[in-house]
Amino acid sequence: MDVQTTDLGIPGAPRTVRVNSIEDPNNANRITVRFEWGIPLELSGNPIDEIRYRLRFCNIDDECVVRTTLDRFLNFDDREAGLTYTYNITTLRADGGLGESAAGDFNSNIGKVSAPISPKQIQSNSGAPTNTIELAWATPHNLVGHHVNSLTYQLDYCLKQENIKYGCKTKYEKGTSTLLRGLSSGTSYYISIRAITQTGETGVPTEIEAKTTGIAPITTPLPTISTRSTESTRTRVWTIGPGGDGGSGRREVVVKEPLSTGVIIGIVLALIVIAILLSAGIWMYMKKTKSGLHSTGRDRLDNRQNYIVEVEMDRRKR
Repeated sequence: MDVQTTDLGIPGAPRTVRVNSIEDPNNANRITVRFEWGIPLELSGNPIDEIRYRLRFCNIDDECVVRTTLDRFLNFDDREAGLTYTYNITTLRADGGLGESAAGDFNSNIGKVSAPISPKQIQSNSGAPTNTIELAWATPHNLVGHHVNSLTYQLDYCLKQENIKYGCKTKYEKGTSTLLRGLSSGTSYYISIRAITQTGETGVPTEIEAKTTGIAPITTPLPTISTRSTESTRTRVWTIGPGGDGGSGRREVVVKEPLSTGVIIGIVLALIVIAILLSAGIWMYMKKTKSGLHSTGRDRLDNRQNYIVEVEMDRRKR
């Protein structure tokens, strides 16, 4: 059935707009923003299933995305966490005419301080130690009502190989710069920086990769890549590369470990069973051989006696 556009009025604004943020499980700095809303109270002759909705979604720099849908929900993926966004949802008549709008703003991490801005590594002078990293960053945009001087910054710095972080350490700073000491030379570190409020609430983190100067030591093993077993030992093969950055120049190191008690007991029982089977086979063979020897002796004795009888009978005939 065709819609008579001349009879269509202006539909009302979407009702009960709900906005939620869904954190990215792989990146704490990114979120999905999900909008949901209800049917307008005033349809003004527009069929419910033919009313469309146009959503304009903008960040703090007025960079906007506009989408239109027949559904009553929309997702905006891969958005920066900790920022305030604005939105405007407008109903569209079945013939494309504009209806009323619902507008508002949304903080993607309500109650959370946003991430520190533009963290970077400061290049040290030529005489600086090779086992240090110097960092600086700017104050977060969104302080959620907290004073800038009340913030403490938490830095977690880790090694990483095969996308697995390990050997992590934590440092706290009151200012927006720090010097990490006691690191390995020529090694990459993955550093997370976040603000902490006076009440202990943690803000949104940001990450940076930084590297110390100098030559990397060959000290950091990767996870076990193979296992070889013998009768008394189990051999683990590790691959070792220079420093913590997974560089080239890898070599194999063999580490022999004693087998567990259960494995040793199993080997001993197997050997006992094999010995019993061998002994039984040898006994049966010997028994058969001895029986054969006795049978041969009896046959020879019978033959001799028959010969003597035949000779004696022949002598008597003569």
